[in-house]
Amino acid sequence: MILCLIFTNVYGANFLIGNGSGSFFLNSMTGHSIGDTCYVKDGTYSSGTLDNLIGLVIRPQDNRVQMTGSLEFRNNKGCDWGYFTWLSYSGYAIDMRNFSGNINNTIIHHMSFKNGTGGACINVNSNNSIANYIYGDTTTFAWYKVTLDSIYEYNCPQLVQGSFGAPSNNGGQPPNVFCKTTITRFVSEQSSATSERGTEIRGIQWECNYHDWVITSTAGGIASGDVGHIYGHLSGDFYDIYSNGLPGYIIRAFPSAQLSRPDSINIWNCVKINGREYGLALSQEDPSDSVAGKFGNVMAVNIYNNTAVNCITNITYWCQVAVLGVRGWARYQVRNNLGVNLQTTGKPNKIIQNQGEAWPTISADTSNNLYYNYSTDALLDSNVSVFISNTLGNFYKYKPTLSSGAILKGGTANPFSGVDFAGITRPANGDVGYLQSTGRGKNYLLINHGHRPFFK
Repeated sequence: MILCLIFTNVYGANFLIGNGSGSFFLNSMTGHSIGDTCYVKDGTYSSGTLDNLIGLVIRPQDNRVQMTGSLEFRNNKGCDWGYFTWLSYSGYAIDMRNFSGNINNTIIHHMSFKNGTGGACINVNSNNSIANYIYGDTTTFAWYKVTLDSIYEYNCPQLVQGSFGAPSNNGGQPPNVFCKTTITRFVSEQSSATSERGTEIRGIQWECNYHDWVITSTAGGIASGDVGHIYGHLSGDFYDIYSNGLPGYIIRAFPSAQLSRPDSINIWNCVKINGREYGLALSQEDPSDSVAGKFGNVMAVNIYNNTAVNCITNITYWCQVAVLGVRGWARYQVRNNLGVNLQTTGKPNKIIQNQGEAWPTISADTSNNLYYNYSTDALLDSNVSVFISNTLGNFYKYKPTLSSGAILKGGTANPFSGVDFAGITRPANGDVGYLQSTGRGKNYLLINHGHRPFFK
């Protein structure tokens, strides 16, 4: 269940903007009240503006509004915005740069982006001083308590471009910081090698809750730099994320948190299949994460019940499940992970690549991980048959069979979730990897209307 503070009122008034083409414009609350619903007249627009709004519900008049260019969405508080589509656009689809104030307590949902070129679907990377975070002042976050729910992306660049900076920038006033962001039920499909390869969201992101993602590609290609689907100075929970056919880590994390709000990085029930260089998860402390009295390392990094199958490298690198650099004071636990047929360029451990300091016994646990050279050795069911997973659709299994030996009941307790990727209950000593061998998963369906997903 996702809880988000939205200032809506069932007794609010309705009003209409736009004429069905060209541009539409709303940049203040003048004449409107918290709880009102703003309807945008059905049609196809080249641009739009929704700025300086408080507590509005924003919807198409009837069907979906279609955009072919950028829409400005800035300085909005407590809004509920949904059901817009971007088709064959260039540049940024949504401009959310913080030039006049941040976005907070707002939910953005049931949005589709198709055949975009140029920048990210959502741009939150503003190069101005007002975008810098002042320690302890939540009004200076670029995003604060923002939720993206039920988002679809087809042949587009990355979903969100946040900061290129680090916590130590500008004397400890870093740019474009996200805090308490939720991104859930996100589907990205790529069939073009010209689309962004490897990154979906980048920036300084604290106390994240990212889950139920599916990212697939039939285009191949190598990573465009050191990338990850989730990339940056991070803390929070990252789980139930499925990646097939892409380069880059699922998460490339430089552990970072506010000293007044200590946090951890927890990664579980994620799977990378038929991928390329860099493995599934990277965690590596960076000196630029720390600022005396403000920012520092996370308390712990926990990597539980993840699976990587058939991952290679074209650049003589490595594809371990967990690649771990400098750890600092954080406690690390890497448990119950499964690797199959991973190319690691001569590195001795197929699950964990330790490229930081030596493992101190009191601060690290790497128990109950398993590796197999081939899926047939692991007795994984890797047929082309599919299963219903989460709310997002049908995917390859790579699921342990009833004859999978050490995988079955080979794990330790997962303290972060009592279910696997498909919603199947895990016993205390559940199966190793992202899936249990047996059991009934979540009963959800994806209704797909021409690449415009509606989740139920």
